[in-house]
Amino acid sequence: TTEATGADRARLRNPDLIRKTVWSYDATEYVIFCRPGTKIVPGNHELRKKEFPEVYSIIEADRRRQMDATSISKARLQQALRGN
Repeated sequence: TTEATGADRARLRNPDLIRKTVWSYDATEYVIFCRPGTKIVPGNHELRKKEFPEVYSIIEADRRRQMDATSISKARLQQALRGN
């Protein structure tokens, strides 16, 4: 995390976003602008579990909720859209 440059801030609509964080992956890069004091939670599963257990718990609860969601096949969706 670094300070956003003047050029960065000039492109943003919210002047309060003065911190800049860059997440780099093999195929892409994400740039996140935030307010001072914002905590960036790591994407690494084990690191997040260790350093931010409350966030980890929320994410895991959401994953469990998603597992219970009803899912249908593409064929069944198309059939329903045709009104069959």
